[in-house]
Amino acid sequence: VISQMQVLKGAAGLWAFGATADDIIYITLPLYHSAASLLGIGGCIELGATCVLKKKFSASQFWSDCQKYNVTVIQYIGELCRYLCSQPVVSGTKVTLLVKKLLNVHAANHCIPTVAGILFFPFDLIKYDFQKDEPIRNKHGWCEKVKKGEAGLLISKVNAKNPFFGYAGNKRHTEKKLLCEVFKKGDLYFNTGDLMVQDHENFLYFWDRIGDTFRWKGENVATTEVSDVIVMLDFIQEANVYGVSVPDHEGKAGMASLILKQNTLLDLEQMYKQVVTYLPSYACPLFLRVQDKMEMTGTFKQQKFRLVDEGFNPATITDPLYFLDNSRKAYVFLTKEVHEMILSGKIKL
Repeated sequence: VISQMQVLKGAAGLWAFGATADDIIYITLPLYHSAASLLGIGGCIELGATCVLKKKFSASQFWSDCQKYNVTVIQYIGELCRYLCSQPVVSGTKVTLLVKKLLNVHAANHCIPTVAGILFFPFDLIKYDFQKDEPIRNKHGWCEKVKKGEAGLLISKVNAKNPFFGYAGNKRHTEKKLLCEVFKKGDLYFNTGDLMVQDHENFLYFWDRIGDTFRWKGENVATTEVSDVIVMLDFIQEANVYGVSVPDHEGKAGMASLILKQNTLLDLEQMYKQVVTYLPSYACPLFLRVQDKMEMTGTFKQQKFRLVDEGFNPATITDPLYFLDNSRKAYVFLTKEVHEMILSGKIKL
């Protein structure tokens, strides 16, 4: 539920960074994303600025579009900047400001890797137990803030100036996003679900997503949604989906540990058709791992922690591994040679 006040706050974002009616804002993000709708479109309306609206993000066309339309302000989320930095330099652009959803800002000289942690709401980073998937509380029952340079859960205090109205018609989801009695009795905080790091200059950096989600290519992937699509296949008994780190890539790439039904074989062709048909490209598992049995936690949840740590290295994993080769439009056997090509960047993800 987005209140009128939240809309107005979002619309004031571009103005707060010094944008004016003379600016030309380039928006390539989907309009269902609040960064595009509230900050982008809302910001243009608030300023009376010009909006250049792109139907779909294209890294190869981005800078030439900026040059063509005299763009001065651009928006980004997630890894968008990494894609832009890998493009050939286009001289003569007038871009002076890059703005993110969390209202972080880049000084733009094509690409500058420093991020100023400017947030329009009160926030704290608290210690988080990655194995138990919950905030850490001390012997007194209170949460504790992380030190500079440590990853912590980003939370925001809920009060009259910073309200949280919850999810329409879903009380359970609303309650799940709230943390009670965090630092003192009676306080209430919004759980963003984002793990962030704040450096010694107070710059904020995204680190990861908590729980049954991970972030890849700037998008949040819900592991249960991916596994639900995979288990629709008649040869799959169970699917455990998680994210694994890939060197030189932000976020985590999707990986699925699979248990096959008795007396069946893994049909890689059917697997490929299933995921590309029913999942957006960023949610399709890049790696598959076939196991004999599914590991469970003490509370009968799928065990992910060890699987995440083991990653996708065929030199250390004895289970069969497969890789989604987009150039061949198929899952292929993940050999040591393919693994090395992924790590070296010869195979693009």
